[in-house]
Amino acid sequence: MCLAVFTVFPLEFVAMMPIDKNIFGKDVTDAMMSQGTLIVMHQNGLVKLYSFEMILKEGKTHDIRLYTEHTDHKGKTGTFPTGLPCNVHLKDCPPVLFQVRCADQSFQLGGIPWHYIFSPYGKFGFSQVHSMETGHLAQNGILDTDSLSLEVDKVFFHADDSGRILHVGADNVSVMKISKPFEEDRTSVSECFSINFKKNTSTADQAYCENYTSSGRRIRRQQSNSYTDYEYFVEDIRSGSTIFTCHG
Repeated sequence: MCLAVFTVFPLEFVAMMPIDKNIFGKDVTDAMMSQGTLIVMHQNGLVKLYSFEMILKEGKTHDIRLYTEHTDHKGKTGTFPTGLPCNVHLKDCPPVLFQVRCADQSFQLGGIPWHYIFSPYGKFGFSQVHSMETGHLAQNGILDTDSLSLEVDKVFFHADDSGRILHVGADNVSVMKISKPFEEDRTSVSECFSINFKKNTSTADQAYCENYTSSGRRIRRQQSNSYTDYEYFVEDIRSGSTIFTCHG
């Protein structure tokens, strides 16, 4: 397993590093980059965070620029068939900055100030928001819904780096913010606003869907077009193309 890291605006190649199981552990299953940290997932639900800056300082062998001649003169870096060579090689595992056990390795890092979102190991269907500084659960930091949907709620930080949290349920989207009330020891999660797609469904949005039984009998049932709108909306907010404004 290898991880390629780039910067954008402008697009520049930073590093290609192998996630070596001899370095990070035999039970490594996945890895990703977030907020300047390398996040490594393990089979037992353990998630470990490492400083990517320290990894580059200790393991980066040389800088590589995209579309320049490769050292072995077989082509240009970042193009076929040369690709991207590995330029980070670690001899020892870097210090672990933070670790936590999560259900289904679900872990999100972000917020202002720094927080993390995860589902406790062995439990599913809800998420918790904790402070990175103290590890304490934020007030109102257990995010769950009373919906009977088979879909598990999705909770993540907005892609615009505003620190806001998006809680996506079966038929609603809530936008929340993290704050620290005056003279309080713990941070608090509060809702800015929410959009309920089920309540906003009007008669004009209803359509009829026809199905047929094995005997050929036709069955007509109502189907709401708002579900499709909801799916597009969730994809937009995941990509950061939908912008929200929170007051207060």
